Amino acid sequence: MTDEEEYEEYRNTLNEIVDGGGCVETMGAAAELRDGSPSRRDLLGSDALTAGVAESVDDVLAEVDTDDARAALRADYEDLDDVRATFESTVDPALFDAIEAAGVDLSGVDAMALDPAVCLKTFTEADLPAAMTLVPHVEESGVAGRIVARETVGGRPVTVHAIPSSGRSYAVLGADPERLVLPDGSDHDCVDGTEQPTGVDCDPEMAARTEYLQTTLSVDGETYVLETTCSPV
Repeated sequence: MTDEEEYEEYRNTLNEIVDGGGCVETMGAAAELRDGSPSRRDLLGSDALTAGVAESVDDVLAEVDTDDARAALRADYEDLDDVRATFESTVDPALFDAIEAAGVDLSGVDAMALDPAVCLKTFTEADLPAAMTLVPHVEESGVAGRIVARETVGGRPVTVHAIPSSGRSYAVLGADPERLVLPDGSDHDCVDGTEQPTGVDCDPEMAARTEYLQTTLSVDGETYVLETTCSPV
């Protein structure tokens, strides 16, 4: 099987984006993505949603079993086409009007390539102008799936978040400082974003435990996750 065939096989499975981004070779895989010749072995990471929650951590959002977290991410999707379709049906069309009013014209969800689908670390650390990933959205009540897609317009990254279980969508415009844009047309400075440990392990194969860390911003009583990363505990 050629690398191109392996890549096509990888794109038709959820394993890559549900693994939490624990791949040791993430940056090598990202470089291959930029060169247009990724191999499936490089892109498939460790099965990172397999361990339990952090021990003796008082400030985590919720004690979510990682098997349950994986199940929540996979529950509604048979393949990546399902993820893309759910993203498109969840994002409020008014959000693109708000993004345009904030200075970036994405021309609607149809203009987003939603490719490639990558693990979380590749999404956050690689210099990819466009990408999509699926991450745990952790709240006190438990975990849901959040689809995150990035497009770059005029050198400015725009990250659109969609939470299908609640029907919420919003965007983060990359700049200095970053801006949170909501479908109601409002946009907000992200400088006051705060980090919150989730309690969900994102790479149990590492000797030092890492967990999903959410950077959040509260607006009018609603909490928006600006970014999800993996961070040492």
